[in-house]
Amino acid sequence: MPGSSPATFVEVVLERDDAPRIVEVPDDLAAALEAEAAAGEAFARLSYSHQREYVSGSARSSGPRPGSGGWRRPSSA
Repeated sequence: MPGSSPATFVEVVLERDDAPRIVEVPDDLAAALEAEAAAGEAFARLSYSHQREYVSGSARSSGPRPGSGGWRRPSSA
């Protein structure tokens, strides 16, 4: 801290935050997770932070192309 010495004391107050953490999932991703039960269950097991990262990553991606029918599993051609 600027202007402080090694003997400077600071007071820190911690408060417990018990608010529920809920990630808002985009409609197209929610539909894809519902269509693939295993994927939906795996997503539900993720921590709030991991769900948020997954959703924000998918929001930044190019996403489904218009007229493509939404998110789809790659074909195993």
